[in-house]
Amino acid sequence: MELEVSATQVLLATSILLLTYFIVRWMKDPIRKIPGPPGLPILGNALSLYMPNLHNQFYDMAREYGAVMKVTIFGVPIVVINSKEACVEALIKTGTDFQGRPPLKRMMAIVPKDTIFMTLNDEQIMLRRIFTKAMKAYGPGIADLEYVMQETIKDMIDDIHQKDSHVIDAAELSTGYVCCVIASMMFGEKYSYDDEVCQKINEMSERLVEGTVPLSSGAVLDALPFLFHFKFLFRDTHRKLEVARGVVNDFIKTRIDEAKVNSEL
Repeated sequence: MELEVSATQVLLATSILLLTYFIVRWMKDPIRKIPGPPGLPILGNALSLYMPNLHNQFYDMAREYGAVMKVTIFGVPIVVINSKEACVEALIKTGTDFQGRPPLKRMMAIVPKDTIFMTLNDEQIMLRRIFTKAMKAYGPGIADLEYVMQETIKDMIDDIHQKDSHVIDAAELSTGYVCCVIASMMFGEKYSYDDEVCQKINEMSERLVEGTVPLSSGAVLDALPFLFHFKFLFRDTHRKLEVARGVVNDFIKTRIDEAKVNSEL
């Protein structure tokens, strides 16, 4: 009997400590007072958000919850800004407070090191400084890059005019031409929309998006990274991540091999 009472007391004390911990954590949460739609336990608002219509959903929510609101996806709170004034406040007036990005486990599985999905730390600051110095090193070459961008925009406009009254996929077209600009910045040449390099970069972009869609079951892996060790779970997500990683690695290896061959000529 004494052993049973002792076990009960230990369980009760543990429960009180855990409850106290979560209450204190909740009280110290800087975004807990931000309004937002109620969600389900664990899932949050994941089931009520629809990616293709997300912009309209957020627009409607802003009418009820204001220009700054909060949604939760698999336990991860996300602050949504719905007005020009709030964007200026967050990105310009207090821009240094929002320089970091949450480390997404799925993205890190594809590209372990980058300067985008990193928290604000000394390593990120160093990498950004290196990138800035590299851009400045272009010198007059910056003007050439601007020229390439302008010419690419003209090509896109001409392409739209040539299609006349035919239906076009504006998202696909604009993304493809953005990839042309990225290719030009990476390799210092002007590329056409149908060029293999541009199409490969476009494919990488598509595979990255497929593998890291925020509103999908795979988002659980970002919220609970330890689930990555259980490969039998979320098999479709793991397959997409593997495909994306293969496309990225193949592109990088091909370009490095080409650079080595050209340097030997």
